[in-house]
Amino acid sequence: MFGKNPIYKPFVKTTYIAYSLGSTGYFGDIAPFKNYLTTALKSARVSAGLEVSHTFKRHLTHRFNLNYITLNSSDKYYDSCSSFASNFYRGKSFTTDLIELSSAYEYGAYNHKYNPYLFVGFGIMAFKVSGEGNIHSAFCAPFGMGVKTSINKKIALALELNYRYTNTDLLDGLSDLDTKVFLNTSIQKGPDLFYTLNFKLIYKINSLNCPKIL
Repeated sequence: MFGKNPIYKPFVKTTYIAYSLGSTGYFGDIAPFKNYLTTALKSARVSAGLEVSHTFKRHLTHRFNLNYITLNSSDKYYDSCSSFASNFYRGKSFTTDLIELSSAYEYGAYNHKYNPYLFVGFGIMAFKVSGEGNIHSAFCAPFGMGVKTSINKKIALALELNYRYTNTDLLDGLSDLDTKVFLNTSIQKGPDLFYTLNFKLIYKINSLNCPKIL
């Protein structure tokens, strides 16, 4: 991943550790897809994480991620005079703290100034909705894209967009059945989804000195 020219340096299996920090977003019963842009800035919360990855082929990396994520939204973020007035007067809100552990495979460019990449994986998560006593668990499928750039031989930066498809409809404390009692409200049917937009600081743990290929 680091370096300038793959012609002069052979591929070396390398291990990295990364720290991430950024914002979150959510799609669900209190923030349906079709009106999400109007509430995205108000509902954005903090995401932070730790990643260990190993590049085992020139373009393939296997990584493990441990993330802390906060999700939030409120019906009061909507306009009381718009087509979402029913949501506004429903008056529901939530804040959820979530821990996610995931494994993913990443495919990307190698040894360029900017290295775009794609990834997909599988994860488990535990979360608690504010005001509830229970801790829930669920599965998620993270997938997304990013771009990396090297600062020096040891350090790189990345910007990454990571969507999660989940198998739960309870991230916001509401299910589709619960929302049926509110007439004319717009809901996101099916499981709740969320994403993170993070900056990552990546550090190369091992650096092997290999002879140059002339």
